[in-house]
Amino acid sequence: MIGAQTIRMAVIGCGRWGPNHARVIDENPKTELAACVDSDPARRSAMIARFGVPCPEDTRQLSEMNGIDAVVVATPVETHFSVVTEMLDQGYHVLCEKPLSSDVHTCIEMGLHAQEAGKILMVGHIFLFNDGIRTLAEIVQSGHLGDILYVEANRTNLGPVRTDVGAAADLATHDISILNFIFGKAADYAGAVTRLCSPNSEHEDVVFAIMRYGDVVTSIHASWAEPIKTRTIKVVGSRRTVVWDDLSIQHPITIYDRGSEPSTPDDFISFKLARHDGGIHMPTVEHREPLATQLSEFVACIGSGEKPLSDAVFAASVASTLQAIEGR
Repeated sequence: MIGAQTIRMAVIGCGRWGPNHARVIDENPKTELAACVDSDPARRSAMIARFGVPCPEDTRQLSEMNGIDAVVVATPVETHFSVVTEMLDQGYHVLCEKPLSSDVHTCIEMGLHAQEAGKILMVGHIFLFNDGIRTLAEIVQSGHLGDILYVEANRTNLGPVRTDVGAAADLATHDISILNFIFGKAADYAGAVTRLCSPNSEHEDVVFAIMRYGDVVTSIHASWAEPIKTRTIKVVGSRRTVVWDDLSIQHPITIYDRGSEPSTPDDFISFKLARHDGGIHMPTVEHREPLATQLSEFVACIGSGEKPLSDAVFAASVASTLQAIEGR
């Protein structure tokens, strides 16, 4: 465990997400950006110009730098196992981008490796640190909606298209992690229909997934081939419905206190439908940057030694659902 001193960190992988991690590390008063690692000379030059830190091309050079406590791994998914285990062996706490792995056993193996090394391994399931999602989870778990009937998630956009994984591992993983977080377990059943739309791609671009958590049926539509951007989750309960819309800046959470139930008919022929309308409620939600919140919780876990919310066990629960969706 580390006390109150500043935690010196390195970012490994400076592609799309690496610079964002470097920025929040640089902005956090409890952390210091000590180095960035990338094999691409142009990326290294850009990070040196922006942050003024050493940028070696190989992770092995980190061991020559004194006082680094933790690393962020933002490399392609297929490299996660080798990079994460190497960093744990070198004595660093690790925050790894999602998915940790698309294989359950590999996630568990990395978790055991971290446990043996006595280090924190946290996985960047970023939406677990989104204030709107945390509010959504509190509402669902409070029983305010009544019995949960079904959940519908939509996550679409026109790109960005990844080459290391498909839309299931890149996009649907977010909603799988959210649903596992809300229901406190992996799905009891998962299946999907997918389609490869890009002729030059090796991975699926579109996913229509169906899952079941106990009696609750859920669906996920994920696509990076659609020009309309959506990022919503609708939870339908027997008494109320709540919608999370991440694109709504002012009111990401909306609760609909509306419903209907059949009344006792006057006779065998007539049948009336009793409706109730308690209006619409939009609770206040904080607007903290999820990436910064995630970093703060990583730092807190390093200091306390407590297990992260998104540890390797949680990552394995996501991977098990992902494996079922991808038919593996």
